[in-house]
Amino acid sequence: MPGEEHLSANLSWCLDEAHQFLNKSLGDEYTRYPLDAFDLIAKEGRKYSLSICIATQRPRDIPDAVLGQMGTLLVHRLTNDGDRKVVERAAGDIDKSAAAFLPALAPGQALLLGVDYPIPLVISITPPTAKPDSRGPDFQTHWRSRGDAGRVAVMKSDLVGSDDEAEPSGAPPEPPVDG
Repeated sequence: MPGEEHLSANLSWCLDEAHQFLNKSLGDEYTRYPLDAFDLIAKEGRKYSLSICIATQRPRDIPDAVLGQMGTLLVHRLTNDGDRKVVERAAGDIDKSAAAFLPALAPGQALLLGVDYPIPLVISITPPTAKPDSRGPDFQTHWRSRGDAGRVAVMKSDLVGSDDEAEPSGAPPEPPVDG
């Protein structure tokens, strides 16, 4: 249409762990500033060829304004009643039997719901060929390889009022002597 600008390509924005970012605000109780730009993007983004994909383990923490704009939901196993009720509201046409099925989904299964699906579909997600490495750092192994295991630098000032730093040792520090 004349006067309207549109992108020549679609842009999809994916937000993982969305419950950590949405429905938040900055400031204290007197100067609170809501971080609600994502609400606006969810409502108006389609006009500008912007689509969003959010992933969360806590649907109850996603603002209704955002969930109401989701056209398709891919819902894995949900056992929390609050989360299930939010999904029921967001999906609109989901019947109670489909919602009751959510806690019974097996690992790798999900329920596909949305305006383009006349009935909810149970789908299986193909596991990745290479398992993701979701381990955190192994500090103990690293410290052991450096020979630092069990060592703590202790400030002499913490023990006897001196400003000199004590050499680290494997033994716990001696308590100060009252005198």
